[in-house]
Amino acid sequence: MSLRRKGFVYRPGTSRPESEVVFLPEALSNPTPSETPTNEAPKQESASAAAPNASATPAAKKPRGFIFRLPFPLSEALPAPAAIFSGKAPQKVRGFINRDNKCFLNVVVQSMVATPPFFNLITSIYRADESDSDYPTISRFMRFFKEFHRASPVPKSSLDVAGPGGKVNPWAAAAASSSSKPAPKPADVTSTSQLQVGSPMLPDMFYDLLKRFNPIASDWQEDSQEFFSFLLDVMHDELIHIKPRSTSGASSSSSSIDWNDEASVSDEWEEVGKKNKSAVVLTEKSSFPQSMITEIFGGELRSIVKKQGLKASASIQPFFCLHLDIRDDSVHSIEDALRLFMTSEKLDDFRDEGTQQNLIATKQNNVERLPRVLTLHLKRFAYTPFGTIEKVQKQISVSPVLKFQPSWLVHEKKYSPAERTYKLYSVISHWGQRAIGGHYTCDILQSNGDWMTFDDSNISKTTQEDVLKKPAYLLMYIRTD
Repeated sequence: MSLRRKGFVYRPGTSRPESEVVFLPEALSNPTPSETPTNEAPKQESASAAAPNASATPAAKKPRGFIFRLPFPLSEALPAPAAIFSGKAPQKVRGFINRDNKCFLNVVVQSMVATPPFFNLITSIYRADESDSDYPTISRFMRFFKEFHRASPVPKSSLDVAGPGGKVNPWAAAAASSSSKPAPKPADVTSTSQLQVGSPMLPDMFYDLLKRFNPIASDWQEDSQEFFSFLLDVMHDELIHIKPRSTSGASSSSSSIDWNDEASVSDEWEEVGKKNKSAVVLTEKSSFPQSMITEIFGGELRSIVKKQGLKASASIQPFFCLHLDIRDDSVHSIEDALRLFMTSEKLDDFRDEGTQQNLIATKQNNVERLPRVLTLHLKRFAYTPFGTIEKVQKQISVSPVLKFQPSWLVHEKKYSPAERTYKLYSVISHWGQRAIGGHYTCDILQSNGDWMTFDDSNISKTTQEDVLKKPAYLLMYIRTD
């Protein structure tokens, strides 16, 4: 059986790597009788017959075949977990065109592309077969990366020399210079020479996902944090059915739990904690298996509920994002918000299931497992006593380097100081006085150490000092170990 495509035919013969075949011209697919292979041993030619004949017409060269890579299944392309953490950060940036209030989508995709492990994951698989309907969200990221990697240099007309806030875009200044008389080179352009800047692209491959995200959505502004969590949830659901080729080498103090191990998916057990106090621990691990998404963004949170006269109970739940309340008067920084999140709080209207009597109960959160990428959501939209939603305009101090305190962990000695240290690399900001509407931008730390502002299709260089002053809504940190 031969495989034909556009005038070429595949003839089996020699072994080839997986998903790779050799195509030969049609003329070679139907050999003449003399060329037809037989089971007879080839005849030995005499020396005189083998000698070249000068008067003979030179034999025509046979056309050479070529290698064509067929789409291979996603399961063959999925890398081992350890591989995605050892790759390099992206060296290319592109702005995204905003169509019909899609800035919330643009900043989320920009931040995910800037996440080195996620970038390495999609880069490893984006050439695989994207037609499988079992992975619709992953397929869209594969299509996105194909377009993203086809970036062409930014044309002069598409760059704004003055970026947001009137700051000079060094690439725009260089592109707008005259060919006969080069413009003076800004002092900070040399530090951005490692980055490739492509022309703005339209990420419309994600638009049909919005119907799943919000079935009644129109052209109004959506919440970037909710869309980010939606993408992680659906990609996790798609990837849990795919097994990586190898899991060797993925070992660390925060290495993945074997979710197929019955001992690690127990629903309930009793644990003795500090001061020999025991608690009944409930877990949801059995309903939340691991995937490449949880390897990157996933952590675990333990919530301990203490009830008057009863044994304490604790539940372990996975998380992609920690939601921090910033309205309290004690919160002025990210560390304050995390400290408040981990502080014991009183539960109102807590009743005993048997007697239906009100009990005094408290709840406290601690982190069971730290994620590789820590995402913090500053809750800037809150309900008022009148049932309306208002925006919290409070300025919060953001640390470029976040050190997770041992007291915030369930097991204080589980992680070394390096494993508890995170570096800020993405800040999504919400601009506007109201909770409804507004505009999203993001600032991303590049591989060369520069901070860049992405305002849809406009890209401009900024400073860390300016980034930390912006109305942060979603912060993304990556571990430094």
